[in-house]
Amino acid sequence: MATRARWHRRRPPRYPRSRGGPPAGVRHADRTQLRPVHTTARAGDKRLRVCRDHHGPGGYRRCPHGKPLWCSTTHGEGDIHVGQPICADCYDYTGHVLFTWHMPELWRRFTITLRRALRRELRASGADPDAVRVSFIKVVELQARLVPHIHALIRLDPRDSDNCGGPEWQAPLTATELATIIQQAARTVAVTVTDPSSDTATRVIRFGTQVDTQPIENRHAGTDSPAVQEDSSHGRVLPGHRVARYLAKYVTKSLADVGISARRISTEAIADLDVSDHVRAILTTISQLADRGLAGVGRWLHTLGYRATSPANPAATPPR
Repeated sequence: MATRARWHRRRPPRYPRSRGGPPAGVRHADRTQLRPVHTTARAGDKRLRVCRDHHGPGGYRRCPHGKPLWCSTTHGEGDIHVGQPICADCYDYTGHVLFTWHMPELWRRFTITLRRALRRELRASGADPDAVRVSFIKVVELQARLVPHIHALIRLDPRDSDNCGGPEWQAPLTATELATIIQQAARTVAVTVTDPSSDTATRVIRFGTQVDTQPIENRHAGTDSPAVQEDSSHGRVLPGHRVARYLAKYVTKSLADVGISARRISTEAIADLDVSDHVRAILTTISQLADRGLAGVGRWLHTLGYRATSPANPAATPPR
């Protein structure tokens, strides 16, 4: 029994009205969504539409630097402007790099939170939490704006068996129930980090609100299986072979597509690289944060600040 999940980094968290906003000195690394980028926007019929239509919310607004916040161009696939900020001066490059750098820790805390939540749920349902283990397969993709985006396959297996979810094993939770717990865990976890660009501020790193979970059909189960019947009522059950193709698509993506090689980059070489202004600004921000005390980030210029599994060759993390 498994669930596919995707993590977007889009919107900042909302605070209860009684708190009146974020605590003093705290900023959010999710705020890049407030600095729009060019996009291959699509209508409901999947046809490309205008990037940022002035007829929509905001109309003919301009940013504080006088740049238009609308774009009447229809960007096709491969358009060099896709992912580039509407206004580079507005774009939160520090938040972008801090989110990228700390995402492995955010993922680690998510797995801990998920395991604890699963144990609570299993105990509450009368199941033995020690009889089940949770496995993860994770692929990291860079979005058009070059922010890491996680695609994960999360599965429950029997702990003391090589069966790994075969037809004779009945999972204590359905894929839909697992998907709900994943959603709750992803919205709970956060990492508070120091912002090296400020003497006092910290940032709260968290996943965006658009966490997408989809139950996966058990390939061993027939159409009369209770789990398949229950999950199919949601209309979003995916067969296993589609998930395999889905993950393989992201393994083939490479940072070479944006002009970055797999070899380490020196800060002196940034100015001479054949890359977009957006990529150069990310690299420059990484270098600046390294100079201001963000230990180790300078060694990861060639992955745009992402450590652990490199998005230059985003291989799946094996189940554990």
